[in-house]
Amino acid sequence: MERPLTEKGKLQALHAGVALRAIIGDETVSFFVSPYKSCRQTFQFLSGSFSERGVSYTEDPRLRNQYWGDWKTSESPAAQQAIAEEIKQVGLFYYVFPGGESASNVYDRASSFMETLYRKWEQPKRAQNYVLISHNIFIHVFLMRWMHWEVSTFHRLRRFEGGQLAVMEKQPDGSYRLVTSLPCDPPVPLGVREIAGGSS
Repeated sequence: MERPLTEKGKLQALHAGVALRAIIGDETVSFFVSPYKSCRQTFQFLSGSFSERGVSYTEDPRLRNQYWGDWKTSESPAAQQAIAEEIKQVGLFYYVFPGGESASNVYDRASSFMETLYRKWEQPKRAQNYVLISHNIFIHVFLMRWMHWEVSTFHRLRRFEGGQLAVMEKQPDGSYRLVTSLPCDPPVPLGVREIAGGSS
């Protein structure tokens, strides 16, 4: 939780800020940020591309990373291998790490957070743009929840690069479309313009 950004991560955050500003321009923007140190620092570097006017910041614990328990630090290699085999049988979306949580638990957090977004959007002075600064699994399940993807789609998703943007734009019919490339194995999921391969 308190792991800071690397020097590469700081540079990625700066580049993400420039890219975001090019998209948002001078419109208002509301940031929702995971409480983990790397995400808080990402906001600090990224927000340098914006003036304070028209920008709001909210730290939300529901955007935190999936909790893996202590299996990577306290389990023997044999136990870790056994867990890896269990994941293959159960599926990564449902597997609950010993002392931790599953991706489906993170999905529930994303669902709760979406309800908060809906309430924000009903306010008369809502921001024109919303940015989430979170973690790979949370981004995956948020998109999964928003686009109504099946669990099989989750298992085809690949990691986003550090600082990579996932931009959703509202369409004329009121739906949203992901207009940046999604790291995912074929076929292209519902609501996505294009996919791009990524590392597993």
